[in-house]
Amino acid sequence: TISTVGTQEILPHDTYPASDHPQGYAFDPARGRVLREYQLLYITKGQGTFSNEMGTFTVPKGSIILLRPGLWHSYHPSDETGWKEYFIGFDGPAIEKVIETFFPDGEQIYNIGLNRELVDLYQQALDVAAMDRPATQQLLCGIVMHMLSIANFTIRNEAITTDRLDQVVEQAKMIMHERVMQNIDLEALAAQLNVSYSWFRKIFRDYTGFPPA
Repeated sequence: TISTVGTQEILPHDTYPASDHPQGYAFDPARGRVLREYQLLYITKGQGTFSNEMGTFTVPKGSIILLRPGLWHSYHPSDETGWKEYFIGFDGPAIEKVIETFFPDGEQIYNIGLNRELVDLYQQALDVAAMDRPATQQLLCGIVMHMLSIANFTIRNEAITTDRLDQVVEQAKMIMHERVMQNIDLEALAAQLNVSYSWFRKIFRDYTGFPPA
């Protein structure tokens, strides 16, 4: 069963959680909370911290946070950077078996790098939930299974994108995808990624087989 799905971008020094945080899920980061369901959060911009009974940990962009039911936790973006998060909540005996199989170690933070396919799945889940048509729950459950499978595959194959070139290309692809209906200034995009345009154009073609335009 899928209980919630959404996304929000928290700008530097903004209050967290935001005022439009889903009703029933707002919490005080200073006190933390305990959920009755699983949630899968994906941080695609900025960074922050996550706390549980084991301690407090840095959450860089490209991290997924697997919130497990019955476990105290807290998290929030850094004041200096803010962050963009995607989230989806789910529960049920079938998914419990999947979690036990895919993520048996009890960990809650996994750095899988920036993955546009995973972002697309979150967006697809948002679109499906908004339509609210017959069999919406079944389709959303399939999307969650796909999300967990991508995360599991990446973690097991140690496919984390640590190389800076990969990170630049993946971040560029995500920004392009988010602005696909807009005119994109590629030189400004390269500057946003802190690289020269000529270097960006070359490595983008080398990694994807296509020029950025």
